[in-house]
Parts: sequence; C-alpha cells; structure tokens
Amino acid sequence: MREDSTYFHLPNCESVMSKSEEAKYFVGLIINRNQFNCINNKGYTYYNAKFLRDSFGRYSCVGRPWKYTDILKELDGIVEIEPKWWNGVKGRSKGFKLTSEYENTKVIGYRMPNCKFTKKVLKINEKKSKKEELYKIITDDDGICTFNEITAVDITKNVSKNFIDRNIIRIGIKKEEALAYLNNPDNIKEIIKRNEATRSKKLPKQSEVEVWNHYFIAIDKMSKGLYSSTKESRTGRYYNNISNLPRELRQFIFEKEKVSDNLIELDLKNSQPFFIVKLIREFKEKGKGGKEGREERKEENRIKKSLCCDILKNLPKDTQKYIKLVCDAKIYEYFMPILGIPDDKRDEFKIMFYKSFFFCNPNNCNREILKVFKDDFPHVLRIIRYYKSFECREVQKIDEDIKKGEKGIHCNFIRRLQRIESDLIINKVIRRIAKEKGDIFAVTIHDSIICSESDADYVENVLNEELMNEYGMVPQIGKKMIATNEVKMEKAG
Repeated sequence: MREDSTYFHLPNCESVMSKSEEAKYFVGLIINRNQFNCINNKGYTYYNAKFLRDSFGRYSCVGRPWKYTDILKELDGIVEIEPKWWNGVKGRSKGFKLTSEYENTKVIGYRMPNCKFTKKVLKINEKKSKKEELYKIITDDDGICTFNEITAVDITKNVSKNFIDRNIIRIGIKKEEALAYLNNPDNIKEIIKRNEATRSKKLPKQSEVEVWNHYFIAIDKMSKGLYSSTKESRTGRYYNNISNLPRELRQFIFEKEKVSDNLIELDLKNSQPFFIVKLIREFKEKGKGGKEGREERKEENRIKKSLCCDILKNLPKDTQKYIKLVCDAKIYEYFMPILGIPDDKRDEFKIMFYKSFFFCNPNNCNREILKVFKDDFPHVLRIIRYYKSFECREVQKIDEDIKKGEKGIHCNFIRRLQRIESDLIINKVIRRIAKEKGDIFAVTIHDSIICSESDADYVENVLNEELMNEYGMVPQIGKKMIATNEVKMEKAG
C-alpha cells in the first residue's frame, strides 16, 4: 500500500509556492519524513545521494552537476543543509530541514500538475510499488475486498499484512470536527504537553505550529483517502494512519462500511512489563542464553506446548510476585506509594518509569526506581540488565548503527519487547482473525486492537485464547469506546 506521491504538503507562503515543481517536491519530501519523526537530534532528516539522483536525474550535457544540487541552490533560505555527511546503511546521506521561518508556517495540501516531472515521479513510484508488492488485493464490482476472493492470498505469509491493509482503507475521519478540535489552542497545548513527556530529550522541542502541521497532515490524508501501512523490520510493528493520530483525535474516526457502529479499543494493560514474562522463560539462572539454553527450550516445547505454567512454579518468589503484579495491571500502583507519588500522577509516573528506567541506558537509570527494583525484584532486574548488555548473544548480531554506539546496546531490549508484542498481536491474533472471520473490521495500534463494537467480544476472546496458549495466563485487558456514531465536541473551539 503506497500513498499518492503527487499529493503532498507545503508551507502556505508565496516564496515556496512560486518555486519549480522539483523544488516543491523536495520540500514535500522533507515535511513527509518529519511526519514519522525520522529526524536526528538537530532536526535534520536524511535522504541519501543515490535516492536524490534517481528522483531528480541529471542534465543531458557532460560536465553539468546532478539536478538536485541546483534544486538545493533554488531552495537557499528555505532548506537548511547539514554540513557533515552521514554514512548510513543505504549509502552516504546529508541532512535536510526547513529553516525556522518555514518550520513555523502552517501547511496546505498541494497536488502536482500534469507535467514532465510529475510523470517521472509516478514512474519511479510505480517501480517501487512493484518491488514492494508481495500480494495483490482482488476486489469485487463495488471495489470492496471480501475474504472469499483472497483466500489464495491468505494462505501465504502475508495474511496479517493483507488483513490490516484492507482494513486501513475502511477508516474514515470526520474532518470538520477533527479540525475544530485541532484549531483550539488549549487542545494543542495539551497534545504538546503529552508529546514532550514521551518524546526523546535529544530531539528539538516542537512549536504549536509544528504540532498543528503534523496532525493536520494526518487528518487531511485520511479525509482524501491517502492511506499508508508500513512494517518496521526490526520490531515487526505496523505503522499506519491510525497509529499516526494522537489519542485525542481518534474519537473522530469511523468505519466507512458501518458508519453507525461504535469503535472499541482493546488494550493490554501493563503490556511491556508483562512481555518480560517471555524473557523470564528464556533466561536461565546462570544469566546466559546461548545454544545450550535454546536446545533445552526446544526439548521442553516438544514435551509440553504450554511451557509457562510449569516453569513459573519453580521461579524465585520475587519473580512470581512481579508476574502477578503485571497480570493484575498493578505494577505502577506498587511502586507509587513506595516512591511517595500520589494516585493522580499515575500517567506521569508511567512515562517516567519507561523513560528513566525501563528503556533507558543502564548507567542512566532513575536511582529511586532502581533501588526498589533491586530490593524487591532482584531476579527480574538481572534479566533486564542481561538483555540490555552486550553479553546477550542477540545483541552481538544487531545492525551497524547500534554497534557504532549511535543508538546504544540497550535499545535491543526495547526492540526485543516490541518484537514479542508484534508476534502476539500481528502474527497470532490478527492472523487468526483473518483466517476465521476475514470480513470483520480490526486494525492494530501496537499493543492494542481497534474493532467494531459488534465484533469486540469475538476479538477479545481470540486475544485471551492466544495469550493463554502463549503464556499460560491472561493479563488484564482494557476495553473502552473510542469513537461513537454521535461525536461529542467537548473542547472544539
């Protein structure tokens, strides 16, 4: 599934709109990449030289430079170029970003006219689509995908992707209501406050206009039927139009085929702490995995499919206590009284728990949380430290950017938990739903599933059964209505 490459967003000012189509397209590329926070800690986004040469071509006469170099000269004062080259996996790249004046200008949608360069862009993207397309969605006379028509596709490895992609295009958004909410300055400030709590401290702070642009683009694309669904190869997570929307704007989405049906979100509570249960199963008391541990686990799996139930009985008491807390969704409530944090600060503590202990560098952990973990859950802490260290064999095989220290070895722990999450939600739950009831509506937002209210009980049962099969236990599952057929405009300005 690919977006329309001839429709993008530009700063709403004459100095940009008066540029050539190639220059406007280049600005659109930068803004599009910023949508997914593909930037470094100075705000630059990278496009390697080969991509730019292929996209813009070169002059026919000998001795002339590549066209993109002249385009950058045309955009002088609009696009800022990072002085240093970055050697990435796909080749040498330079960083690009809009200057502060244009970063803080609201954007509008722009459709490229029918010209020579437009045909070139379409041709390039058509080639990319053929390379990336692993399946073909067959539609009926009304243009709606049905499960019976794609049975031949569903027996391949792309069952889950196929199911998610065809459900993404069934999502609509109430644009006027969503923009009314977005245009209220108080709502923007609330979104910024929440984003800053979860956003990396290394990234530059976002202004109100930047946040408005980010979510305006997401709303505009959905309202025009421009959908995207991509899989992150290192974690297995799917990123799509819904995952790119903030929580506050999800109340305005609806399913096009069942406009009157409410949408329900099923969410695994304490999901990331819970997924450590799988690491506990793999971890041996010697503190090492390796070939011996893997062979032993294979043998145990052959003896009994539901391995978790027997192993948990033999675990240390502190580990059993930790598992009970995450299953009951009480892990944050356990730490808060010990650290003197009031109940109304739960959301803030949850963010701090992840940023300053769970997913941070081992040397930069919050000392207070670390002390409680060390005293009350020493064996679990040992497992977390192991998977954050280079001692873990899986870390020794990670990609080059981590080996260079640009991300940190501890990032392997984050990705490991996210792969466990996507294996459960995508490869097991969604795959089973696609095979059993391929015509129902369900899309994923990492550790949660959005579905129609009429199908919520079935989806919840599948989730419970897969959790029981995989872990021998079922954690608490949150169930809440996120979008109704009668949207209440509480804070629309």
